[in-house]
Amino acid sequence: FVLWQWANDGGAGSVNGDGDTDITLAVNSTAGFSYGLVTSPASGGFTVGHGLGVQPSFVIQKNTNADNGWNCWHKNLTNETSYYLNLYNTDAEASSTVIWNNTAPTTSVMSANADWYGASRIGLWIFFAQVEGYSSFGSYVGNQDNDGPYVFLGFAPTWVMIKESDAAGSNWHIWDNKRRTYNPNTLDLNADLPNAEGYNNADIDLLASGFKIRTVGTGTNESGKTYIYAAFAENPFGGSGVAQARAR
Repeated sequence: FVLWQWANDGGAGSVNGDGDTDITLAVNSTAGFSYGLVTSPASGGFTVGHGLGVQPSFVIQKNTNADNGWNCWHKNLTNETSYYLNLYNTDAEASSTVIWNNTAPTTSVMSANADWYGASRIGLWIFFAQVEGYSSFGSYVGNQDNDGPYVFLGFAPTWVMIKESDAAGSNWHIWDNKRRTYNPNTLDLNADLPNAEGYNNADIDLLASGFKIRTVGTGTNESGKTYIYAAFAENPFGGSGVAQARAR
C-alpha cells in the first residue's frame, strides 16, 4: 500500500464566506493547499472561497452524496473558464459553459453551477496553488522519442502525475520516489484504474530539478500531443515541515 499525504492546517476547518456560498474549509497556505465541503444552491451559478490568496493551479471536485465523477480544473487546459478533465477516465479535455459557470477562478473564489453539480448536493473541493520550490503545475508537448521532454520544476519531485489533455485514451499516470528509489522510475499507478503498479510501462526519471520522460507512447509522449502535470517536492526548500507531500 502507498499513502500520499498533503498536510492541512492541523484543524477541522472553518467557514469561509469569500464566495456567495459558504464552504467549511481547511487551509495550509504554506503548502498552497486547501479543501472543504460545500452544499450547492438549488440552481444557477455560485462561488466558493478557496482561502489560498492566489489563483489555484489545480482543482478537484467530487459530490459526496451523488454520482458526478471527479471533475478537474487545471490552469494549462485550453482555457481557464470552461475546460475540464475527469480524474476517473481517459477522456480528453472537454468544454462546458456550466461546470465552472464560464468563469476562471480568482485569487479568492472558484465558480461553479448547480445545474452541473445538482441542487443541494454536498461537494468536496480540493484546491492546489503553485508554491515555488515545492509544487508545480504545467504542461509539455510530446516528441515521440525515448529521449523525451525534460520538465524543469526547480525542485526534486517526490510525486508526479501526468495526463494527456488534448486526446482521449490515456490514463492518469502517477509516480513517487518511495515505491522506486532509482531511475528510470517504471512503477506508475493510475488514478483511473484499479491495476497494480507498472501496468502501463510508462518510464520517467525523477531528477534533482525536474523530471524527464523516458518512454514513447500515448500515455506520456506522443508526438505533438499536450500533457498536463502536477508535481510536488517532499518539503519546500528552506521551508518548515508544515508543507509536506509524503509517500510512504
